[in-house]
Amino acid sequence: MKIEKLKKLKNGKYKLELDNGDSITTYDDIIIKNMLFNGKNLDNQIMSEISINNSYYDVYYKVVKMISTKWRSEKEVIDYLEKNEIDTKLQDRVIKELKKNDLINDLRFAKSYAADAVSLRKNGEYKIADDLKKLGISEIIVNQVIDSLDYDQIKDNLINIIIKKNKLNKTNSLYQLKNKLYNELTRLGYDASLVNSKLNELLKEDKSVYQKEYDRLYKKYSKKYSGNELKYKIKQALYQKGFNYTEE
Repeated sequence: MKIEKLKKLKNGKYKLELDNGDSITTYDDIIIKNMLFNGKNLDNQIMSEISINNSYYDVYYKVVKMISTKWRSEKEVIDYLEKNEIDTKLQDRVIKELKKNDLINDLRFAKSYAADAVSLRKNGEYKIADDLKKLGISEIIVNQVIDSLDYDQIKDNLINIIIKKNKLNKTNSLYQLKNKLYNELTRLGYDASLVNSKLNELLKEDKSVYQKEYDRLYKKYSKKYSGNELKYKIKQALYQKGFNYTEE
């Protein structure tokens, strides 16, 4: 077979029109590597190489497109290739080329991921480390990235979350609020001792919350009870919510 016409398409592709009426769509890399030009004869060996390399570049450029929208870890790329049932040898070739072109770099990925986790998602160091490990980042890189985090920013994030949640609190006692925030903040990966320290430092019993809850309970129980029985019901309900009961 002979190439009758070589037509350039978009996205770095070429269309080879052959003298037997067939056509092949391939990539500029393959054109250069195999020195394909008008009038060149294509034997079975060249046709086989074009087919093999087309399969490779089909996969390679799909991954490049995926990475161009968002940095990915090596594990994420491998998972993508496996999900699409790409042959192991082809996977290895694609990963090797991506690394060579610095399109896969787990250290750079981990640093970028951690920076966004702190500034955008307001995560603490333990969640960041756990998430990176789940993304296949090696322990050495994880430790390096965690050590380089901006811990002043992490502490400021923690303080701001506590202050914001405290302002929004309308019904929880100090005890309830502390427990709720402790669980929430440790799930976000903040150090437990730092969480406890800042909760004790920043949160105080809000008398207005207590009064609002007392009034609500009084309105509820006064419909059925009075006197000492009413006081007991209110006291019991307040204790269950973590309030320190004071007789009104």
